[in-house]
Amino acid sequence: MKIDDPKLEAVLEFIRDSPDPVAVFDGEGRLIFENAALERLGCTASLVGYLAGNEGSDTLAMGLKRSKQTPFAFLDGERRLKGQIRRINTATGLAVAAVRIQQTATMADLTKLRRSQSAAGYNAFERQAVSERFSAFFENAQAGMGVLNGMGRFVLANPAMEKLLGRPEARIRGRTLEEMVDIGDRQGRLFTPGVGESHLAPDAAQPFDAIIPLGDGDIPVEISLTERMVSRRAEFFVVIRDMTESRRLKEVRELNAQLAAAQRVRDDFIRLMSHEMRTPLSTLVSAAETLQQQPGLDEETANRAHQIEEAARDALTQYSSILSLSRGSAHRASRLLPSDLIDRLLRQYAPTAERNKIRLEGAAYGAALKEVPVDPTAAFLIMTNLVSNALKHTPAGGEVRCEVRAKRDERILELSVRDSGTGVPEALRPHIFEPYRTGAGEMEIDVGLGVGLSLVKRAVDDAGGMIEMQSETDMGTTFIITLPFLEIEQQEQIKETARREGLDLAPMDRILVIDDDAVSREILTATLRSHGFDAEAVDDGAAAVELLSRPETEWPRMIFLDREMPGLNGADTARRIRGLQGERKPYICGLTAYLDDLTMTQLLEAGVDHVEEKPFSRVRIEQITGLSKARPPLGAHLSEDHRLMARSLLRRETAKLLDMMRRDLLIEAADVAQGLSRTLCVIRADEESRLMCGLATRLRQGVCPRAGVRRRIQALGDLI
Repeated sequence: MKIDDPKLEAVLEFIRDSPDPVAVFDGEGRLIFENAALERLGCTASLVGYLAGNEGSDTLAMGLKRSKQTPFAFLDGERRLKGQIRRINTATGLAVAAVRIQQTATMADLTKLRRSQSAAGYNAFERQAVSERFSAFFENAQAGMGVLNGMGRFVLANPAMEKLLGRPEARIRGRTLEEMVDIGDRQGRLFTPGVGESHLAPDAAQPFDAIIPLGDGDIPVEISLTERMVSRRAEFFVVIRDMTESRRLKEVRELNAQLAAAQRVRDDFIRLMSHEMRTPLSTLVSAAETLQQQPGLDEETANRAHQIEEAARDALTQYSSILSLSRGSAHRASRLLPSDLIDRLLRQYAPTAERNKIRLEGAAYGAALKEVPVDPTAAFLIMTNLVSNALKHTPAGGEVRCEVRAKRDERILELSVRDSGTGVPEALRPHIFEPYRTGAGEMEIDVGLGVGLSLVKRAVDDAGGMIEMQSETDMGTTFIITLPFLEIEQQEQIKETARREGLDLAPMDRILVIDDDAVSREILTATLRSHGFDAEAVDDGAAAVELLSRPETEWPRMIFLDREMPGLNGADTARRIRGLQGERKPYICGLTAYLDDLTMTQLLEAGVDHVEEKPFSRVRIEQITGLSKARPPLGAHLSEDHRLMARSLLRRETAKLLDMMRRDLLIEAADVAQGLSRTLCVIRADEESRLMCGLATRLRQGVCPRAGVRRRIQALGDLI
């Protein structure tokens, strides 16, 4: 019978595989469908006959009207069977009833049997599906996989195993693992012998390394073995993984670790050597600068001191540049004054040019008096090597010209050095920037080691710039370099300025200098005192901590702290000071001979507010302490004669005051202090005037000042 009702079709599909005997009849008692369970029961004919009779048709009609099941009974030969009729709601409104036959105990047993057979079939299906999935995994696995029998011989190998072992499965089956793979000292120890079969040895249960020997090279592998029992017989599942890439990765990681360790050792060595080599140069710069500040210095001595200072500064700059190149350090975000670069070059090389009768000229263009964001150490290294090279290759009577051109619209700095010398031989030009390549043997001229131009090339590349050479034999050579402007980050400068806003240092404020180098310590202390500060110095971190731990110590407003010191270094000293400070928060300026990012980070994390690279000038000291914008020079409104008189008076009266205080003549000392206060007011030293006024009051009260105040009084004689 054709059924055109989707809802009825779904019901028939549901009861088709039901273990209960079910049939479907229409309202006339005609059989529409019977399932397999009813067919096996063999009572369909008797059921159809019953429903066709009067009793059965009435029962069917009653069942189609009710929503509940309608029970009935009928005879199938000698068997009396029971059933229920239940109406089926269809999509088309067709009157249809489902008739389910109740099973006897025998029938139930038969049903259970059928169900168990069905379950067994389902389990077999599942096993087949699992087997197929495993087979797909086994065939497509990246690792080599195989099965060994109880005697340790291959019975199965996947394609990856064939590739690893370099032979087809047919040539693998029947062979032992030891025959195919070099397992080293595990040979003959993978399995323990048994009766007719073997078992996995205990030490073979963990993955182990082995080698697959092939004609074109050995393959390092890792082998994993697993034992399982199949039908009371042992078999082994083996997985072989190619460890070539893993070992390479491990070797690369080990090499990287060794390289990083070597880099740290090198950086520590460079940092230490930088301190040891830069410190004497820094001291020389500071000493020369201090010497130039001495009154009554004759002009020739002042010029020589200035030359010493400039030469030492140039040596420091070049040394820093070479160190940065050797370490691959990032360029410091700083600025270059083009005119200053030209001036330094002319000062440095004028004696050489004059001695060799060469005309040396230089010029800066493009707002030369405005700074540009280019690393000044890199620019100086480039130009010094190019000018030095040009002077070597230019004969007497020739000319060397260096130029710096700031192209602000293009955001580049153009450097050029032109000479009228011998030129570069054509054969040498492709190799001119290679290290240790010189013109010796090709040009009759004194040349160096051949590292200058290679340093130039490396510095230009490191800065992301370009270099161009134009040369003609016997006509001269021109080098043109372009350096891109750096992106100057103002954040650190903003932070430093913000940290100093509340500092507001003034003359007579207390400053502590902590430095193990005696000369540097004395020069910095003297410079601070010449600016009117009450400066005290100690030679190591432990001494500073001990000093600041005393209850009677007057804490400084500012501390200059050297980084490299024996015993307690600068970072540890800063931490100890921060731990002691409480409400007192001195501004700590770290000092180091060589400043890089790591040093900066270490000191800032230790509690240092700002880090300076040695040496730094009197101008820089004024900038750091805030004096550069604090007030005009004291006594600037006085004539020269009056300034000399004021200076003489201050020195005489301060000496007198200190003498009276030493002799405990406090009342007399108070009168002198009051007079000093008036003198200081005349020269507009307001802070010092108030200090002396307060001192006079305390002296009249019988209070003798501490040593710090005495040092402030002594510094008054150098205010003008």
